[in-house]
Parts: sequence; C-alpha cells; structure tokens
Amino acid sequence: MKIEEIDTTSKHIKLLSKDLRKPDEDELVTKTGTTNIQKTLLTGFAMTDYCRSFFVDDKIAGVYGVVASLDDKNIGSPFLLCTPKIKNIKIKFLRECKDRVEEMSDRFPVLFNYIDSRNKLHLTWLKWCGFKIINEKTFNDVLFYGFLKEKKK
Repeated sequence: MKIEEIDTTSKHIKLLSKDLRKPDEDELVTKTGTTNIQKTLLTGFAMTDYCRSFFVDDKIAGVYGVVASLDDKNIGSPFLLCTPKIKNIKIKFLRECKDRVEEMSDRFPVLFNYIDSRNKLHLTWLKWCGFKIINEKTFNDVLFYGFLKEKKK
C-alpha cells in the first residue's frame, strides 16, 4: 500500500468533495447551512494557513489543516476531513497524527474548534491527539462539542 502526504491544492479539495465520509459531510452541512460541499470546502481551503492532503494508492483519503482565528493570532481552528479510505490506513495515520497536531501547535499555541457530536470517528481521533472537550454549542439543532488543545510552555 502506497501512502503519500503533500501540500493541499484546490484539485485535492475537489477530489475530497466527491468522496467525503457521510459524517464529515453531515457536519459541514449542519455547521454551514449549505449543501454545496465543494464550494464550502474551496472557500475554507482559501482561508487555511496550513493544509495537507494524504493519499492511499493515489486516491485521496483526507485533508487536514488549521485556519487562523480572525480575533487572535495565537488561536487556530484545526480540521480533519476524510474519505472512506481513511480506514485503510487508520493505524499508520494514528501513529503519525500527534506529530501533525504538534506542527499545528507550533504555528498556533491554542487550537480550538467545534465538532459534530455525531462524528464518532473524529471524536475518538481528537481524544487520541490530546484535545479536551470543553463546551457544547448547537448548530442548526445539532449538538457540537468545542475542543481545545493548548501548547505546553
């Protein structure tokens, strides 16, 4: 199995939008209120400060990155969006993801965002990476959890 990780391009975002995991798609639709996934992802991609794509056997498995807060240059909003192919590399992905989160923390000492409470795979990933669930918020009648990770000084 060939695994590759590279800087994200708009082409990768378009590929991702065509094969997004259902829970990731549901989260995007609920949080943004729009069903145009590709447009939503391209708009978000344009705002990223750090964005990487990973592939399994030349097929996109996911995109992760971080977007700077408009209010505070020390805060970034991390994200992870996957296709069903993530299951093909889950062990390798888990082994390496803490280093990737650390790279995000080097850019932004405070990482904070919200996750759909229905997205069980990503909730497990967040806990594995050391994020804390700190609050709850409702978007379009769906419960989301705020998650936080602060860089140790």
